[in-house]
Amino acid sequence: MAGVASSICQSALGCITKINNSVALMHHADRLRDQIVRKTEDIQSQLQRLRNHSDDKFTSDMTRVLQEVFDRLHACEGRCQELADQWRVKQFFMAASNNEALKFLQVELDHVHDNLESQVICAITEQVSAVKMELKDGIKEVSRDIAYPQAGLYPISSGVLKPPAVVSKPVVDIEGETMIVSWKDNDNSPGSLVMYEVRIDDSRNVMFPCSPQYKSLCIGPPKIEPGILYTIQIRGVNGRGPGEWSEKTISRFKMAPPKRPDKPEINPTYTDAKISVRIPGLKEANGTPVEKITVQYCEYDNSGNWESETLTIPKKESQHIHEFVMHDLSLNTRYFFRVILINESGESVPSESVDITTDVPIPGEPTNIRPSSYFTSDMIKIRWNPPIEYPEFVDHYEVQYKRRKKEFDLSEEYKVTQTTKLSAKAPNLKSDTWYVFFVKAVNKNGKSSKAARVEAETRWKKAAKAVLSPFVFIGGTLGGPVIGAGMGGSKAAENADTKAGSVAGAVGGAVGGGLLGTVGAPVLGATCAHLFVHGSVYSDQSDDEN
Repeated sequence: MAGVASSICQSALGCITKINNSVALMHHADRLRDQIVRKTEDIQSQLQRLRNHSDDKFTSDMTRVLQEVFDRLHACEGRCQELADQWRVKQFFMAASNNEALKFLQVELDHVHDNLESQVICAITEQVSAVKMELKDGIKEVSRDIAYPQAGLYPISSGVLKPPAVVSKPVVDIEGETMIVSWKDNDNSPGSLVMYEVRIDDSRNVMFPCSPQYKSLCIGPPKIEPGILYTIQIRGVNGRGPGEWSEKTISRFKMAPPKRPDKPEINPTYTDAKISVRIPGLKEANGTPVEKITVQYCEYDNSGNWESETLTIPKKESQHIHEFVMHDLSLNTRYFFRVILINESGESVPSESVDITTDVPIPGEPTNIRPSSYFTSDMIKIRWNPPIEYPEFVDHYEVQYKRRKKEFDLSEEYKVTQTTKLSAKAPNLKSDTWYVFFVKAVNKNGKSSKAARVEAETRWKKAAKAVLSPFVFIGGTLGGPVIGAGMGGSKAAENADTKAGSVAGAVGGAVGGGLLGTVGAPVLGATCAHLFVHGSVYSDQSDDEN
């Protein structure tokens, strides 16, 4: 072996020597010491064979593996030296922690040995270009399967009369990110096999070699992918060539819980929220279909106190969108939402949170709509009460009105006014005319589905002036002198000293009262007519405050 690989191999052998020297000093842990020594001897034997290998390409391919072996052995050497130093200063065998450290050293050496042996077998099978065998009928070649087009031919040995027997059906276990394939071989004698071959995909003939010392093989990414179904078979290889494949075991590689889900899409309404979640395919779900979704939510003012609801969904291997609705949320409330995906292996981490606010409902129709007592010949005022449904979400009210006789006439449009009060005036109307009014509650999401309806009539302007004024005029003309004479005469009599003065006062009062009635009657009649037509200044004025 030449170049970098040769120097690394020599350094690794040096580490083995130092480990053996340190272990030899430990006289009170015979069993552990002997196991470590045997393992270091096995590793030393492997390194010696590699150092003496004549294929330069093989040795260059093994450089990375040997570097890793050296690094691990060098760490073992340092740990072993620490243990030997402790052995000299105290009763090492009495310290349980040190015994555990020694066991850990043994396990680490096991890993180094197994890794080195497995890599050597892979390298050998991929580098051997042609092997010939000499039989009775001449030189023959046994072609390797198409899984190893670069591996050339199986190495054939003389004296082997038949291929290996069939091994048992493989058993597959999943541990973390590793697929462990194991099998039994009761029909091939120890030492008769060159290797086992593990085929994981019969459609593409993907295979891995395995040392005949072992009846199991660990396979992980990137050689296999999560969510893929693998058809697994085992066969032995001896000096005659490969044997028959074992029975098939079909297994899906599943590693872990699903990856972190995408942020969900949420469309809130008043008290509900429609949630759309992308369910990943098998690869993103790490080999096992998603079977449940946990929805977590909390109010903005109560952040961190998540409420959860778990939903079972149909198992599907392909990517798809799952939709569902959350109920019983609070109106006009800000929430955070996130989701967790669940498969057989466990739960994913929560998705990114989504910030939403539930909507404001449209209020119901106003109630108790009625005409106000404050109306005139050209103005009507109406009043109403807030709606029963969602009165707190009313922004304003919309009032529509037009003449009643034109209610169903589309050629005449409704006049519209808006107010935040519980009353509204309709000005510039015709006298002695019936009008129809409709009132709706309004907010940003729309108007109440129904409108409150009421009818009202303006006053009769001409009749009031024509009828009331004469009566008031006559009453003022006739009653004025009487009232004036009575009141004036009475007053004058009180202040008169003689009968003649009282008579004069009474006559003067009557004349003055008559004159006052004659002049004031038209004014009084006009005032009464105006009040009839336009309403009293004291009639229902409080509506303006609503």
